[in-house]
Amino acid sequence: MMPYSGPYWLMGLAFDAVDMRGAMERIYHAAQTRSRLLFVTPNVNFVVLAANDNRFRDTVLHSQLSLVDGMPLVWLGKKVGIPFTERVAGSSLLDRLVLSERPLRVYFFGGPPDAARLASERLPSLGPGLVPVGHYTPGFGSIESMSTPELIDSINRSEADFLVVALGAKKGHEWIARNLDRLRTPVISHLGASVNFLAGTIARAPHWMQAAGLEWLWRILQEPALVRRYWDDARHFLPAALSARRATKNPPGPATLTIHPDASQPDASSNAATWRLNGDLTLDTAGTLQAAFEAATAQNAAPAIL
Repeated sequence: MMPYSGPYWLMGLAFDAVDMRGAMERIYHAAQTRSRLLFVTPNVNFVVLAANDNRFRDTVLHSQLSLVDGMPLVWLGKKVGIPFTERVAGSSLLDRLVLSERPLRVYFFGGPPDAARLASERLPSLGPGLVPVGHYTPGFGSIESMSTPELIDSINRSEADFLVVALGAKKGHEWIARNLDRLRTPVISHLGASVNFLAGTIARAPHWMQAAGLEWLWRILQEPALVRRYWDDARHFLPAALSARRATKNPPGPATLTIHPDASQPDASSNAATWRLNGDLTLDTAGTLQAAFEAATAQNAAPAIL
C-alpha cells in the first residue's frame, strides 16, 4: 500500500507535514525560479475563524503550502496520526530566514503605524538573510482602498522575492486573494505580528515558553487586549480537541480501502470514469486513493467520479 504524502486535514483545514528546513527550501526555490508560493501558517485562531467563516476558510485553503503554527495543533495532529515533527511558526520562520546566508528581498505591507518602517530599518542589524526593498502601511482602510493600481505597482516595482502582509488574519488573506493575480512577487504570506517582532516594538516569548505551548500567555502579558480572542479560541477549540483525543483511545480495527470501476453508474454527459470506494478512508488507507489519482493524472485520463 502506498503511504500517503499529504496534505493532512485537521479540524477543517489542510496542513503539510513540513518542518522548518523544508519550508525554507520551498521558499528559496520559489524565489529563485520566480514561481508562485502562497503559504499560510494556521494556528488555533485560524481554525476557529475558518469554522465560522467560509470565505476566510477558502482563502486559507487556496495556498500552496500550509504550515502548522501552534503547539495545540501539533499535539492534536500527532494524536490523530499526522506526522508533524515541529511547529513552524511564521515568526520563527522569519527569524531563520533573517540569519540565513541566502538573501531574499522582502517587502512589508501593513502592520501598526511605523512597524513596517522600523522592521525595514532594523533588518540589516539582525542578519543578512532578509534585504528590505520596500514597505507601506495602509492604515485601517477598506480592502478596495488598499488595492489601488498605484499600490500594487509599487510592490511590483520593488522586485521583492517575498511579500509579508500584516493586516489582521481575515483582512490580510482577503487582500491577498483579491490582488494575487496582479502581484508579481513569487513568495507571499500573511504573517501578522511577525512584523512587530522584527520591528522590536513587541518582544517575542522566550524559547522555552514557545516549546511548552505557552506563547499565548506571554502575548497576553504583552498585549492584554488579546485575552478576549484567546478565550474565544479556547472555548471553540478545546471541545473538538478533547473529542479527537477520546476517539484515539478506542481506535477501530485495521482499515481497508478498495477502489474499482462502477459500470452501473456511467456518466452520460461525458466519457468520465466512475469509481466506487469500499472500506475506510483513513490516514492508513489514503495512499491507495492517492496512487489511483496520480495514475489517472499520469495517463491524462478523462475525469473520474467517485
